[in-house]
Amino acid sequence: MLKSSLITIGTRGLTAVINFLLAIISARYLGAEGRGFISIFILNTTLVQLAAGFIGGAGLVYLFPRHNKVQMYFASLYWVTAVSVLIPLVMAALSEDARSTLWMLMAVSWLQSVLRVQSGYLISQERILANNLINLLYPFAAITCVWILFEYLNMISPVSFLWAVLAGSLASVLAGVFALKNEKFFIPVFNVFAELKAAWKYGYVVQAGNIIQLLNYRLSFYLLDFFSGKAAVGIFSMAVSLAEVLWIVANSFAINLYSKISNSTDKEKNIAQTLSTFRLVLATTLIPSVVILLLPGSFYAFIFGDEFLHLSSIFPWLIPGVVLLTLNIILVHYFSGSGQPSIALKASLLAFVSLVIFSITLIPNRGAEGAALASSVGYAASALSAMYYFNKVKRLTVKDFVFSRTDLKLNR
Repeated sequence: MLKSSLITIGTRGLTAVINFLLAIISARYLGAEGRGFISIFILNTTLVQLAAGFIGGAGLVYLFPRHNKVQMYFASLYWVTAVSVLIPLVMAALSEDARSTLWMLMAVSWLQSVLRVQSGYLISQERILANNLINLLYPFAAITCVWILFEYLNMISPVSFLWAVLAGSLASVLAGVFALKNEKFFIPVFNVFAELKAAWKYGYVVQAGNIIQLLNYRLSFYLLDFFSGKAAVGIFSMAVSLAEVLWIVANSFAINLYSKISNSTDKEKNIAQTLSTFRLVLATTLIPSVVILLLPGSFYAFIFGDEFLHLSSIFPWLIPGVVLLTLNIILVHYFSGSGQPSIALKASLLAFVSLVIFSITLIPNRGAEGAALASSVGYAASALSAMYYFNKVKRLTVKDFVFSRTDLKLNR
C-alpha cells in the first residue's frame, strides 16, 4: 500500500504544483476579482458533478466489483449526462453567474463527471497509477492552454481561463477512454434499470454526504460573494487552495485504503490498517502546516500580487481545522469501504450545521478571516464526529494516535 500511496502522493503533488502555477497565473493576470469569478464557476461545476455522483460517483468503487461492470458503466453515463444538462439549467434560472457561462458549465460538468465514472472503475480494479496519470493530465493540459491563450494570443480574461479548464477536462476524458480500451465499454447497453437502482441505493447516501461536505468546504464562497464581493472570494479561495494542499497525503492514502477495504472482509485487519494510515497521515501533515503558518504576508504578495498580502492573517484561523479534517478523510473512507457510507453523511451534517451558524455570525463582520474560522469549526466538528463513530468500532486510546515505524511497514 505504501508504494501505491507514494505514487499517488507523487502524482497529486505534481498536480498540486501545476495547480499552484495556475493559481499564480490567474491571480497575477486577472487579480482577486477574476480569481473570484473562476472560483464561483469551479464551485458550480463541482455541485453539478456531485449531483451526477448520486449514481456516477465515488460509490462506483464499491459497486463495480459487485455488479455487471458494463451495465454499471453505462447506467452511470446516462445519469451524468442528464444531470449535466438539467442542473446547470436550474442554476442559470437562479444565478446570473451560471447564466453567463451556461454552455461552458454544462460541458465542463459533463466531462468531469464522465472522468469520475472512469476513475471509479479504475480504482475499483486497483489501477491506481493509471487513474493518477489520467487525473494529472487535466491540470497539465489546462496550464498549457492558459499559457498559450494569455501569453501568445493575448486573450487575457476569466472566460479564456475557463476555455483552458474545458480543454484540460477533455484531454483527461480522452486519456480515460484509452485506458479503458480493453474493456467492453464501447457498445452501449440499455438494460440498466437494476444497476441504476443499486447505484442509487448505495450512492444517494454517499453523495448526500459529499454534497454537504462540499458545502462545508465552499459555502463560505457564496456567503463572501454576497457580503463582500468577488475580490474577497478570490483572496479567500486562494487561502483555501493553499491550505488544502495539506490534504494531498490524506487523500492519496485514503484512495488506496478505500480500494483495499472494499475488496476485503477481514474486519480486524481493516481496522489496524485504518489506524496505521491515519497516524502516518497526521504525522506527515503537521510539518507543512507549520511552514504555511510561518510564511509572512510579504511572501504571498510577492507570489500572487499585492491584493493577496493579507493571506497570512487568514491561515491561523484556517489551518487547525484543515489538519483535523485529515483524520476525517481517512475514517470516512474506512466506513465507506465497509459498506457504511451513512457515517460520512452524519459527520458532514454536524459539520454543516456548525459551519452555517458560525458563517452567518462571523462573515458579515470579519470577512475572509471569519470565513476561515467558521470553516475550521466545521472541519473540527466533522473530524470529531467520525472519530466518535470509529470509537464504537474500536475503542481509541492515546497510543492509537502515536506514530511509529510499524506504521510504515503496515502501509507498504
